Amino acid sequence: MLGTNDVKTEFGLSVDKLIGQWEAFLDDVARYARAATVVLVSPIRIDPEQPRFAVDMVAFDAGSVAKADRFAEAYAALARRRGLLFLDAAGVAAAGADGIHLTGAGHARLADAVAAVILTGQPSSTTAGAATGTR
Repeated sequence: MLGTNDVKTEFGLSVDKLIGQWEAFLDDVARYARAATVVLVSPIRIDPEQPRFAVDMVAFDAGSVAKADRFAEAYAALARRRGLLFLDAAGVAAAGADGIHLTGAGHARLADAVAAVILTGQPSSTTAGAATGTR
């Protein structure tokens, strides 16, 4: 699960550029870890309405939020193209008070969802609609 920090304003990266970087990384995984089961996890949504967001997360702006809102769709498409398992983390967890990071409970829900996808190769009943398995 990568991507949220990459939409900081200082980097100026587009979602397409980030997906291209994922493609290169996945090429390396395919080359060096052929037997690996890959679960591509799109990040939780950035929530600028959280109370500490404006103070703690000055490296993100409205453009960052808009880019991050496209992650689930872009990651799901990438997973389909490459035959990977996919999980939308936003389907099982949300940001805490800083608008970026998971809470402890959110981490636990995400861990359970990832485990379910890995163990079954399919979405679990708790992640229906948020996860897709193509392997």
